[in-house]
Amino acid sequence: MAKTIHEEEYRLIDKVSAGFANIGNGIKGLSTKFTELNQAAELASKGINLAVRAAEGIGDAVSGAADYEEAMRRVVIVTKATAEEQVALQQAVRDAADSVGATADESAAALLNMARDGFSARDAIDSLGSVLAYAKAQAIGAKEAAAGLGGILDSFGERSVTSVAQVADALTAAAQAAGT
Repeated sequence: MAKTIHEEEYRLIDKVSAGFANIGNGIKGLSTKFTELNQAAELASKGINLAVRAAEGIGDAVSGAADYEEAMRRVVIVTKATAEEQVALQQAVRDAADSVGATADESAAALLNMARDGFSARDAIDSLGSVLAYAKAQAIGAKEAAAGLGGILDSFGERSVTSVAQVADALTAAAQAAGT
């Protein structure tokens, strides 16, 4: 009878041990599942962040396009540009993007400042490249560059395309020579 009791105890201990082993395996499996779930959540988070950045980029592009359109509309109104001059203004913006790397809305903002400063459409077109090169050399915005150059010329009582281009070119050359 004692042997039977011990055998029953051993069987019970074996069953309990097997139960604990099953629980341990279940916990390991659960840990693996949590790891997989965490990895999936990280991937989903990265995907969501990518989608958000793409949406922000689209929003910025739409905003930039709207800023460009509004500035160009104002340039046309202020300068009373003809249809031919309107085409030339748009071409000047494209050329500025190619030669100086300015965005369309930056170029349009510079054109608008020059128009507000009294430049004709043709004068603004002729000065745009120099103004944008000056802005780049000074690491300032195109709008600020146009306003600053206009202020310099106002202080000397000058207001001609030649003088804007000359001042912008001279200041750009000086900045580049100084390494700024």
